Amino acid sequence: IHQTPPHTRVRTVRWIRPYLQATNFLRSETAYILRYHMFLLTQYKAATPQILNFAKRGIGTESTHALQTFRLPSQRAADNVPGQGWKIPTVVKPSKIPGAGNGRFACTDVEKGSQIVFKPIIPMANISSVLSVPNNVYILFKNSGEVDKFIDLYQKEGNQHRKDIIECLAHFIGPMGTVDGVGATLSFSTLTVNHGDPGCGENFRLFLDDGVVVGETVKDIKKGDELLNDYRNFEPIPEFWLNYCKKEGVKDVITNMKENVDL
Repeated sequence: IHQTPPHTRVRTVRWIRPYLQATNFLRSETAYILRYHMFLLTQYKAATPQILNFAKRGIGTESTHALQTFRLPSQRAADNVPGQGWKIPTVVKPSKIPGAGNGRFACTDVEKGSQIVFKPIIPMANISSVLSVPNNVYILFKNSGEVDKFIDLYQKEGNQHRKDIIECLAHFIGPMGTVDGVGATLSFSTLTVNHGDPGCGENFRLFLDDGVVVGETVKDIKKGDELLNDYRNFEPIPEFWLNYCKKEGVKDVITNMKENVDL
């Protein structure tokens, strides 16, 4: 905005200021991205895809949810953004498991056999912008080229560093059994649940149902319990993703877990 002519700048600031104040956006990590696209809007009188996406998501009537598509999937979960696909109230906060980082906790009692999360799967091949991806989906990668595409989009649209993107993917990409024969999946708002052994810590399981990842409880869950599932369900990791991690000098989630937990 500050680069636009004075008369245009005044109109632009008058238009956008109430929305920025209402959403507390001035302190957002991505505020300058919106300012840049507002500059393009006022300078060339053409709306960029980013501006259209902001408008579609309701920057003036919603909360900062409209801007959280720029965050990495793990950041989105940690910030407890709405619309992640959970059918029960949950909260992400530090895990009770030493050294486990964050975990996801139930905010209500849940009976055994309840389906508590639904996340449709969409192919990375069909995604042209990370800004258009809903919070509640899994993204399916079939090859390393599609991983590169995701990283490139996040760098360009989200202004994220490649290293941070890869570290996030290493921690959260895994298979979901076999999806369409091959592939690895990433929850666009990560599950952020830790490992639990069957019959012991595990309290819900994931399965596929007609292209949707579903989570179902395998025991009664009490309010405040940490949600845990068996990481063995994430094996085997697709070969292309193992090779990608090796090339980038990072460890995939299962390799990392096996070095720290007896899987």
